[in-house]
Amino acid sequence: FPVTIQFLDQLVVCSETATQVVQDFRRFFDMNQTPHSMVDLSHLLSDLQRAFQTVFSRHQVRVEFKLKQPAKVLGDPIQLESALAGALQYMLKRSSQQSHELLLSAECRGHFFHVWMLDDGPELTPVDFELAFTRIESGSTKHFSQSLWLSRAIVEHHGGAMNVHQENGKTGLSLQLPT
Repeated sequence: FPVTIQFLDQLVVCSETATQVVQDFRRFFDMNQTPHSMVDLSHLLSDLQRAFQTVFSRHQVRVEFKLKQPAKVLGDPIQLESALAGALQYMLKRSSQQSHELLLSAECRGHFFHVWMLDDGPELTPVDFELAFTRIESGSTKHFSQSLWLSRAIVEHHGGAMNVHQENGKTGLSLQLPT
């Protein structure tokens, strides 16, 4: 009997913890709960490039970084940093090829700030991209990418979009955020 009470107490504690996690996650996406300010994405991208230097070195990735002009977007700086970092992590994980190039570029076009993360690894197709958001397993290949899923959710939450982009023999991600 005492073991049953102890077990039930542990279940209550676990349930309360899970409830708090769900509430925190919902609050993360609630527009009224997160502080929005003008975020300089060019500085954010520069900071991320510096932060990922050791990862780039370990994966033997040569990075070319091109920013056409500074651009600011209205949003939550922590969420936007998470979105960019998650997309970058996806790009690094998707290519098992040693020693490759990654192009990070960004520019303002119309009312959107475009960020491209392109590499010379295997082609990223729209089908591969959509499979990264599903938990369906194909043979021994697991497609779901939690970092990419969260990145796209944040970008869309900020009124933007994420999709596949190809340019000059490189393929990867394109993120668009309204300025």
